[in-house]
Amino acid sequence: MARLSRRAPLTVTGDLRADALVYTRQLLADLRADHNLLLAKTLGAAMRTGGLGFEELRPFVESRLHQIQAMLAASGTTELDFQDVLELILAPAYTHALLDRPLPSDTDAESLVDNLIAVLTHRRSRTPAQNSDSDT
Repeated sequence: MARLSRRAPLTVTGDLRADALVYTRQLLADLRADHNLLLAKTLGAAMRTGGLGFEELRPFVESRLHQIQAMLAASGTTELDFQDVLELILAPAYTHALLDRPLPSDTDAESLVDNLIAVLTHRRSRTPAQNSDSDT
């Protein structure tokens, strides 16, 4: 994972959609490579059997987690966090890959990122209404 973070660091331009799209396309392409898929399956099996918990996994994913947080921060996005990226991009990508049905990188990357942006848009649209409700 550290090698992946060094080899393919996340693009951080401040444009969340563009940065997330570059990241998601790379993720989906990486999950089509046998050695990356084998690593994901091995980590999943170790977690299922109790040989590896989140705390043991943390050193493997921490650099990528910080990169994702930096991508969100650069775009000024406070309504999303790593958990949202995990649920809307990483979970579907890994689920399909682990079921031996990896997602194609172009069309599905756009769909996953569109879902992330839709959640962001929805949360932003609710914020003013919530603020005015608290004023009454």
